[in-house]
Amino acid sequence: MNTKLTFRALAALLAYPTAALCANLDELQQAFAADKRLKPADRTALQGLLDKLGTSDLMDAEEEYIDTFDRGRAASLNLFEHVHGESRDRGQAMVDLLAMYEQHGLALTVRDLPDFLPVFLEFVSLLEADAAKQQLQEVQHLVETIGATLTRRQSPYAAVFQALLRLAGVSNPEKLLADREGAPVEEDTTLDAIDKAWADQPVSFLGGCSPQLAPQLAPINATAQPQPIEFHRRTA
Repeated sequence: MNTKLTFRALAALLAYPTAALCANLDELQQAFAADKRLKPADRTALQGLLDKLGTSDLMDAEEEYIDTFDRGRAASLNLFEHVHGESRDRGQAMVDLLAMYEQHGLALTVRDLPDFLPVFLEFVSLLEADAAKQQLQEVQHLVETIGATLTRRQSPYAAVFQALLRLAGVSNPEKLLADREGAPVEEDTTLDAIDKAWADQPVSFLGGCSPQLAPQLAPINATAQPQPIEFHRRTA
């Protein structure tokens, strides 16, 4: 049993699809088959994702990945986004996570954020079995959140989260993901909705001024008569 290899294989499946990944799907399948902690239901679900990637055109696979993980926040693979959103607390959490990586001899050389789930799984793959399970349990609630979203969407990527929960010690992860309560309401991930969500709000220079200052900043009345400008000679 090589659980370390399993974590790396799951991380590879959650990374942006590439030609290299699709050319080595057999190696991922072998890694899953060798890990006896995965149940037949887990391997069957993972095989469905492997088959989908293996038979899809690469551009179609890339588009599905973007549609799955990059449109909206409900299925974001950046873990702290589900906890801290865009608050300042997320920055400190990133610093703490990087420090933990460095303590274990891992230095990030990629552009991904440290809370990106595939990066976290690469870190977990460096640990011994008990420590890896403990780290996975630390983020289990986030894995459940994302996995439940993907299960409702009937996404083949839900298989990865089912396997992760099994490795975290959950006895029936497929049922947990299907029945999980309190999952976030599905977002509108159409392009129009995304544009509206990220559109800049119009700037109002008058809305926040004091009542005393407002008359001085009143809009110019286009129908008003022009006011003469008076010049005063400066005295010595």
